[in-house]
Amino acid sequence: MPAILEYEKRPDSLGKIILVVSHKKESPGIDLATKEGIPAVYFNLVKWRNRTGKSREEYMDTLGFFVSQYDPKLIVLAGWDLVLDENFTKHFPNSTIINLHPALLTESGTGEITLPDGSKSPIFKGQIEEVLPEVLKTGVTYYGCTVHEIKPNSYDEGKIIIQRVFKVEKGETIETLAKKLHKEEDLALVESIDKVLKNNSYSQL
Repeated sequence: MPAILEYEKRPDSLGKIILVVSHKKESPGIDLATKEGIPAVYFNLVKWRNRTGKSREEYMDTLGFFVSQYDPKLIVLAGWDLVLDENFTKHFPNSTIINLHPALLTESGTGEITLPDGSKSPIFKGQIEEVLPEVLKTGVTYYGCTVHEIKPNSYDEGKIIIQRVFKVEKGETIETLAKKLHKEEDLALVESIDKVLKNNSYSQL
């Protein structure tokens, strides 16, 4: 969120953040958006279902309808770990939806990644707390992040916009990997947002 805010304020930026949504109990992004005067809401799946008695599909439809009222041209998923289905995406026929994943991916989400030194890496899926231990356990020589367009009902697959890669040094720990990854994620998000907006002449995030 801080990186996207900094991008928004750049003279060459075409983006304007018009809404921040989180489905989690606590979110630094919501807190920051509130301080910046940006509309921000919590929309928790479990609490919504307990309160309404409705289905996950109805949650996605309601969420999509709500977000569509702000008419976003680009939707950025960063730290969002719910798979979006067609009940959500149907509300955005003319919008691009991109996702930040804390590992390198193929567009199909399957197979292997060829690393800069020619070695191979498996596809690491899941959230960062699940991915980092697997990276160290596997012993890959390079690691990184991916920003990709999403496909409804799919997880970690879609057209790749940007990937950033860095070398995994001997003696790396979860903490050192996380620090490197977060730096690359900030750069990848900003580069991807800028690329999508400028390629498509979008005016809002």
